[in-house]
Amino acid sequence: MASRPTRSPRALAAALKHLARLSESEAGTAGLTANQWTALRYFAEANRFSRTVSAFAAYNVTTRGAASQTVKALESKGYLVRIRFGRDARSARIDLSQAGWAKLAQDPAVALTEALTNLPETLRGQMDRAVERVTCWVAAARRQSAFGTCAACRYLQVSADAASRAGGHYCRALATWLDVEDMQGLCALYAPAPGIGGTP
Repeated sequence: MASRPTRSPRALAAALKHLARLSESEAGTAGLTANQWTALRYFAEANRFSRTVSAFAAYNVTTRGAASQTVKALESKGYLVRIRFGRDARSARIDLSQAGWAKLAQDPAVALTEALTNLPETLRGQMDRAVERVTCWVAAARRQSAFGTCAACRYLQVSADAASRAGGHYCRALATWLDVEDMQGLCALYAPAPGIGGTP
């Protein structure tokens, strides 16, 4: 069978937008809006330093006020809980409640997750790296945060003589040691390491 010609960048961009809309086509049927589903997914995936209203606003490319309303709606439904930092009521980490984790099991984007699971691991890895690189380019063009994980971040410092401290992983941006959960979660301070977020 002859291979299909690669689509033009414009056609591929349209296909990606269509895929995003298709994966959200059932949003609202399980009692949440598309933005509320996005918030629930974000707070499930973000590391402990990035589970804030401000970070979610940056991730969802919206105002802090709009992000705050989305978070409050999910709090009122019992899906998110706010953990205060000290006496400042404005500083809080947002976590999923037990009900929130249960709700996430009804995510209308589960079909997309299953489709990606069915991809061969090699192809999924290539897609992961391509999406990361394109996200970095678009975020840089828009002067927005790309959001990514520690393993591909320029702020990550690995110290062989600090194996007893969270495997020797240290974040220079936050000046703190990182645990396994931190390393795997999305971070608002992510800055792509050389070779990942360069000019296309």
